[in-house]
Amino acid sequence: MGLFGRSLHDLYTLAEETLDFSPDTDGDTHAAVKKILYPIDFFPMPNGVDQILMDEFITALEEHLGIKRTKVYLADEWEKAPPPSASGQSLQKYMAKVGF
Repeated sequence: MGLFGRSLHDLYTLAEETLDFSPDTDGDTHAAVKKILYPIDFFPMPNGVDQILMDEFITALEEHLGIKRTKVYLADEWEKAPPPSASGQSLQKYMAKVGF
């Protein structure tokens, strides 16, 4: 899940309320992060420069959190347990107009 906000304070508040986390006694706020899911359905990106930037970001995140990315193929996961509302549609078909 990705969170967006206009300030770090807003992000902290949003994460605290939605992810049910609070700082450890030593102030470590990222201890609740267990996995970095890396959806291989979307990589490599068509634009090589974008892919380089994404790789650099993910590597920095791995180093910061001390966690390696977990590659996941979302289409396979979808096929294993699609939501009832999908009515048998593939992930790509079901999400085709999600941006709209």
